[in-house]
Amino acid sequence: MSDEYRILMVEDDSDDYYLTKQALAKDHHRRYDIDRAKSIRAASDYVSNRYDTILLDVVLPDSEGVNSILEIQNAFPNTPIIVLTGMGNDELGQSAIQLGVADYLSKSDMTPGLLSRCIRFSIERHNLINKLQNMALIDPLTLLSNRADFMQKLEHHLEYSLRYQTKLALCMVDLDGFKQVNDTLGHRAGDQVLQQFSTRLKQRLRKSDVLARLGGDEFVILMLGVGDEESSMQAAKEKMQAVAEPFLIYMDGQVHDIQLGMSIGICISGGTISTPDKLLHCADQAMYQVKKSGKNNIALHKSPPESA
Repeated sequence: MSDEYRILMVEDDSDDYYLTKQALAKDHHRRYDIDRAKSIRAASDYVSNRYDTILLDVVLPDSEGVNSILEIQNAFPNTPIIVLTGMGNDELGQSAIQLGVADYLSKSDMTPGLLSRCIRFSIERHNLINKLQNMALIDPLTLLSNRADFMQKLEHHLEYSLRYQTKLALCMVDLDGFKQVNDTLGHRAGDQVLQQFSTRLKQRLRKSDVLARLGGDEFVILMLGVGDEESSMQAAKEKMQAVAEPFLIYMDGQVHDIQLGMSIGICISGGTISTPDKLLHCADQAMYQVKKSGKNNIALHKSPPESA
């Protein structure tokens, strides 16, 4: 057998449950491990389990129709749902699809081949969608979070810090001398530098740090629970060790030792700095101040004193 699918079947009718099990048993290409819940409430006992798909009868003792779908979607938010019903209600089927279920089958029209194909296609489609969503949030070169993913995380953490009156620090990071690598050795060499630099930065992160590549040689680190100037500067100094050793670049059978620096600008949330854009802008200003004053250093953005 090439596949094994784990399925939760939410079905109160024992005859329909056993007929479905018999239909799937005729599929000789894969095995189906099926758990059964006879109601929405009973299904809630299985939320800690991982299922490849859910077969849902929408007419249940404690729920009916669209409400059954919404309850299961809420309990299993990342599991494809296939609606099975004996009602033959096309309007309900259309509503189910609009709510985001993977498929809709009438029990009277269901055959073993149709059911197994429906399950397989639903799972494959769901996995593909998840993969595409992950790809949209990952920088393909460094495998770090990209700008879109980071902005979502920054907004979430900043909202939390404002609500609970904590602070966070944002580091804008730029590699010094990176453009010369691209100009002299080419973009393939530059890509190697970015990949090695990303790995080194990740090795120096705390568990709560959030690292992303914004584009080019620009990176950003969100440091949670580091709200005062001294601890922010100390944490940033530890990140500077990522460029302490030269990068080893392999090009055309030769090894190139490349020594680069990094400029870091830090901005701490609080006061007038209460939005993601403001936090990024202030950290960016601090980073460019380092660039102007000799590079390979750290600068902390100083907010103007608040008016009395």
